[in-house]
Amino acid sequence: MSALLLAAAAAGFAPPSFAPDQLRQLERETATASVILDAQVDPKGRISHCKAIATSGDAQQGASLCSRAESLRIEPAAVLGRSAYGVVRQLVGAAGAARSPSDIEVQVNVLPAGQASLRVQANVLVGATGKPQACNAGDAPAGYGDVACAQVGAITFGTLKDGEGQPVQYVRTVSVDFVTQPSAG
Repeated sequence: MSALLLAAAAAGFAPPSFAPDQLRQLERETATASVILDAQVDPKGRISHCKAIATSGDAQQGASLCSRAESLRIEPAAVLGRSAYGVVRQLVGAAGAARSPSDIEVQVNVLPAGQASLRVQANVLVGATGKPQACNAGDAPAGYGDVACAQVGAITFGTLKDGEGQPVQYVRTVSVDFVTQPSAG
């Protein structure tokens, strides 16, 4: 499967994303909260099924953020240069106040440059059945992207359905945290 993942990764795909001005608008509206949004995005950039998966600060502002986000149109996912379905996970608010949980944690003996942890963001093309079809972690340090994508290849994701209820292919980002085992005191 890794050959399939690597070959398809070269073809090009990207998850949906908010424009910087859209994030600034949402951040102004949530001045006293930090929220991690998780939502589906259709090929026209419409957000649906939004939920706040982590909130810090004013819980009421965090809870209302999804309804405001659903009124926006964001950059949809892309597969081979065409708009596609996707899942977006986005921090809105003060950086570091709420941290998005990782999807996968991998324990390793050593990390680059003596880091205590390393987060790799892997873009994943998920088939209509929920099985990964391709993975790309191009910004990861040498070797870590390959390990992250190998871990992603073992996951079956939930299906995403179009407006007619049919399962569709989609693009999402998966967070893979690499951590070292704490040394015994």
